Amino acid sequence: LMDVAPDMAKEQLKVIAEVARQGITDVRRSVKALRPDALEKYDLEKAIYNIVEDMRNVSNIDIDYQCHTSLNGFNNDEEEIIYRIVQESITNAIRHGHATAISIDISRRYGTLIVRIADNGVGIPDELADTLFEPFVTGNRARTSGGGTGLGMAIVKKVAELHGGSIRLVRPPQNG
Repeated sequence: LMDVAPDMAKEQLKVIAEVARQGITDVRRSVKALRPDALEKYDLEKAIYNIVEDMRNVSNIDIDYQCHTSLNGFNNDEEEIIYRIVQESITNAIRHGHATAISIDISRRYGTLIVRIADNGVGIPDELADTLFEPFVTGNRARTSGGGTGLGMAIVKKVAELHGGSIRLVRPPQNG
């Protein structure tokens, strides 16, 4: 279509982009309305500890969790974002990365909360590294188990940005 009718293709892409944006807005609104049960019962630190323990028990994955700072003082939205980032990252590492070990390290630097999550999984294919946080991006090599819409990391990124945060992929150096 791009070669035959470029203007029509551009218009269709605009419509698709708007539908995607609206879908993300709808998902964000729905997700915001659903506060995790763990955060209703426990403070953020205990809720994260519990999800780590639950994932360890159901997956038999070695998860090293270190929290070097207080997680008090966040509002409900911020708590939920932090919790969901940890939850989504663990889920992706296991489901799509086939990790057998995950490391979660939470600290503060110059007043900014830093959540570092690393795993020993198959990694993100080179061709996906630049688009990982875009909506509807899925990777066949990373997602050998199938499923997924490619929205999880896009939503995590968008929500983090809406609250002044950021997320990035840091890859280990090649060959050493």
